[in-house]
Amino acid sequence: MTSPHKRPHDDDLLSSASSKRSRLVQDELAPMDCQDLVDDQVLSYMKRKSTAIIGGDLLEQDRLTLFQIIISNYRSGYPNSPAYCVAQYKHAAQLLEDNASLGSALEEAWKERSFTQITSSVFFQKGPVTTPEQSIEVQNQIAATEKAWKCSFKGEYAEVLKDTILKEIYEANILTVIQSSGAGKSRTVCEVGKTLYSVYINLREAIGTGYPSRDPALCEFIKQAEHRSQTTKMIYCIAFLHGIFDAAISVLGIDNVSPEAFRERLFDQRSAFDAEAAKKAREYLVCRSAFMPLLFLTDTVDIPMAHRPETSLDDAKYRALLRNVLSTIDTFATAADLFKHSDVVLLAIDECHTLNQVREDFSTYEALCRVICDLRAEECPGKLFVIFVSTNLQTRCATPAPAHDPSSRVVRTVAQLDPYTAFPFDIDTDVIVEDTKTADEVCDLKFLCSFGRPLWLTRYESGDRDIRQNLVTFAKAKLRGNENFTKHTDDSMFAALSMRHLLTFEPDRRPGGLTEAEYQDFSKLEHRQVALHMRTVHSIPSHRQYIRTGTPSEPILVEAAAQLLPDGRKQLQFLANELNPLVSEGERGELAARLLCNLSHDAAVLKLPPSTPHHDNIRYTRPISLIAFLEALINPTFHEIVLDSCPTKGGHAPLREAFKESYVHFTHWAKMGDASCLSTKALWKAAARGIAWQCCNDTMDGVDQIIPIILDHRQKIGRGNVSALLIRDQNVMAMTRLKRNFGATTLFADAPGGVVRPYIVLTMQLGGRRKVQQQTLPSSTRESLQYDIAITGCSSSVYRVIHDDDRPLWDRLLESTRHSFEEEHTRKHDSRHLDLLKRTKPFFWESEASFDWARDSDGIQEDEEEQECDVVTVGLDD
Repeated sequence: MTSPHKRPHDDDLLSSASSKRSRLVQDELAPMDCQDLVDDQVLSYMKRKSTAIIGGDLLEQDRLTLFQIIISNYRSGYPNSPAYCVAQYKHAAQLLEDNASLGSALEEAWKERSFTQITSSVFFQKGPVTTPEQSIEVQNQIAATEKAWKCSFKGEYAEVLKDTILKEIYEANILTVIQSSGAGKSRTVCEVGKTLYSVYINLREAIGTGYPSRDPALCEFIKQAEHRSQTTKMIYCIAFLHGIFDAAISVLGIDNVSPEAFRERLFDQRSAFDAEAAKKAREYLVCRSAFMPLLFLTDTVDIPMAHRPETSLDDAKYRALLRNVLSTIDTFATAADLFKHSDVVLLAIDECHTLNQVREDFSTYEALCRVICDLRAEECPGKLFVIFVSTNLQTRCATPAPAHDPSSRVVRTVAQLDPYTAFPFDIDTDVIVEDTKTADEVCDLKFLCSFGRPLWLTRYESGDRDIRQNLVTFAKAKLRGNENFTKHTDDSMFAALSMRHLLTFEPDRRPGGLTEAEYQDFSKLEHRQVALHMRTVHSIPSHRQYIRTGTPSEPILVEAAAQLLPDGRKQLQFLANELNPLVSEGERGELAARLLCNLSHDAAVLKLPPSTPHHDNIRYTRPISLIAFLEALINPTFHEIVLDSCPTKGGHAPLREAFKESYVHFTHWAKMGDASCLSTKALWKAAARGIAWQCCNDTMDGVDQIIPIILDHRQKIGRGNVSALLIRDQNVMAMTRLKRNFGATTLFADAPGGVVRPYIVLTMQLGGRRKVQQQTLPSSTRESLQYDIAITGCSSSVYRVIHDDDRPLWDRLLESTRHSFEEEHTRKHDSRHLDLLKRTKPFFWESEASFDWARDSDGIQEDEEEQECDVVTVGLDD
C-alpha cells in the first residue's frame, strides 16, 4: 500500500494522457473539461497494483492509494483547482477513517470507472472536512463575522476615502489600499458604495472563512492567466473586466436604483453575479480566440514559456479590445443614470495579492494594472476607478516605487495613486469617563475590545456567549496568522513580542555588513508581519523604498500575545539571538528595560488567584500591587532596603506605607509623541488602558519610561488618584541627572487640588557595571515625596527575573546599545581588535580605553583590579 505521505510522481501520472492534453491546447482559453483526463490517469496508475482489478471489488488496503491518486490527478488535471487539495492529500488517511461514506463512494466509483462523484464532492469543493463539532464552531464564527459586518459604520473613514478618490481621480485611476487584517478595509470600501456606484469582488484563496466570501468562479477564471505570455495575460484581464460589468448589467438589474440599493443588490445576488461574470468572461475569450487564433494556439501553459513562439497584439487590435470593454462600462453607467450621482464607477478588487502569488516577470496583477491604465487613456478622465485591497505588501505597484512595465509592447510606468492606509481605529469615543471605573473594572472583556481596530468590538457585540468567551483565542489565531492554534513560528513569535515589548523597525537605516539580498530578506519580515500577524501600517512614503509600521495599543491583542509567548527566558533568547537587524539598535537598552518590567509584571500576575469568570479567559490583563511588582523585579536580598526607604528629602513614610494600596496596570508600551503626555490627564488614561509610556528621546531629560501608578486601587481611576514610576535607562556612557522638582512642576502640574503625592524614580543602569559611590545630594530642594531606587548592573544578583545562566544573553541584548559601532567591525570576535578600536575613540565610554589619560580631582580613578559590583541602592543621586 502506498504510504499516506508519499505522493505518486507527476511524470508517471501524466504520461498516459499526453494525447488528450494536446487536444485541449486548441481551446485552452475556454473552460477545461478534464474529468475524463483525471479518470484515465487514475485508472492508468492503479493498473500497476496487482491487487486492484478495474471494475471489480476494491480491497480496503487499496482505498487510501486510490483516494491519494484521485487527489494528485485532480491537481494536475485541473491546474486551477483549490489549493486545499494539497492539504487533503496529507490527511487522506484520516479523512477515510472519519468518513465511512467516502469509502463507499470510492468503491462505487472504482466499479463505475468514473470519479466525477468524488471530485465534485465536499472533499474537493468545500475545503477540508471537519468534525461536526468543528463545523458548528466554524459556522458560528462565520455567522458572527457576517453579523459584525452589518453593524452600523462609525467614523468619517468612508467619507475621507470617497473624497480622496474624487480629488485624485484625475491623476490616476488605481488606488491600492494596504492594511493588516481586521482593520475595516473591505467594510470601508463597500461603505463608499452607498454614495458611489461600485462593484465589489473578492479573490481570496480557497482556504479560509473570511467575510465577504470569495467569488470562486471569477477566481478560477483569472487564475488561468498565470504562466502565460504578457499579451495573453492582458487579454485575460480585458475579458475579466468585460465579464464583471456585463454581469452587473444583466444580473443586477440596476435601472433607477440608488448606489446604496445597487450595493445591497450586489451582495444579495453575489453567487449569481459571480457565476454570470465568469461565464461572460469565458464567452468573451471564445469570441476573441476566433479573432486571433494564432495567439491562442501558441500561448498555452503546456508549452514552456521559453519555447513558445513570439506573439504580439498590435495597438489597433488592442485598442479595439479596450474600447469594447469601455462600451460595456458605458452601458452600465447609462443604465445606472450614473451622472445623477457622480462620474465615477468603482471596481473594488479585494484580496488582490492572489494575482501576484506566482513568481513571474510580468504577473497577472501587473497585467490588470496595465489594462486599467490603458482604459483611462482611451476615455475622458473619470468613469472607471479601481481600488485594490490587500493585507499583502508584496503586491507589486504598492511597494516598491513604480518601475517600468516590462511589457515588450510599450515601456512606460503604471500610474497609481500613493497607497492608502487610513482605516478605522478606536472608533468608539468616551469609552471611559474619569472617575467612573476601578482598576478591576477596566479589565472587563468588553472594555478591552473597545480599543484598536473595529474587529474586536463588532465581534463582541455581534457574537453569542461562546464567541465572546473565545475572543482571546480568536485574537491569538489572528496574531499567529494561521488557523492552526498549535503552530508557532518565528514570525508569530516576533509578532507577539512586538505587541508586548514595542519592537520598532528602522527600515531607512541599513545595518553595516548586510548585503542587498540580506537587507531585502529582513525587510520582508516587516511585510509578513503586516500581511499575516496584525502589524499596522502607519504610512507608505511616496518614494516607497520602505514602510512605517508599528503595533499600536490594542489591549485584547496584547492579552493574546501574552498568552502566546513562552516563558521569559525563551523570550530573552529570541530577542538576543534572533532580533531582526532592522529593529532599532538605538532603543535596545530601552527594550531591555521594558522586557525586565514586563517579565516582572507577568511574574506578579501569575501569583494572583485565578480570575473570576466574568474576565472571559483574561489571564494577564489584571492590576497588580505596586509592591508585588517591585518584589518581582528586584532580588529579594534588597526587598527590605527598598520597601523601608523614605523620600529623599522631606517626608518620613517608608515606601511600603506610602504605596500600600497602590496598584499598577500595564500590559504593553506605547510611544509618547511629545511632552504633552507628561500630565495626570495622560497618566490616568494610560492606567485605564493598560499602557506604560515609552518616552521619546527629546521628551524629558533623564526619563525613558513611565509606568502609571493607581494610588488607591479601591478608588476610581482619575487625575486625583494617579502617580508615576519614572524609569531612567542609563549606561556608563551617558549619565544624566533628573531635573529637580520635576514631579511638582511638570508631571503633576494639572492635578486637581494641587495635592502633593508620592512618586518613584527608578534608575536602571543596565549598560555596564560600575563601583557604587555614596554621594551627597546637591543643596537644591528636591520634591519631598520622591522615592529614589537605583539598580546597578544586569544580573540575577539585582534582578529577580534574571537567571544566572542568562547573563550572556542579557549582555548580548545590551551589547547592541553599548557597542553598536563595534558590531560592524570585521574582526569583532577578537577582543584585542575591539580594544584597539576603542582607543581610537570613535565614541567615549566610561572606561580605561577612553579616559585613562585624565584623573578626577577627587582622587578616584578606575582601577581594573578593584571589585565591581551589581547592587540596589536607595535615596542616592547618581
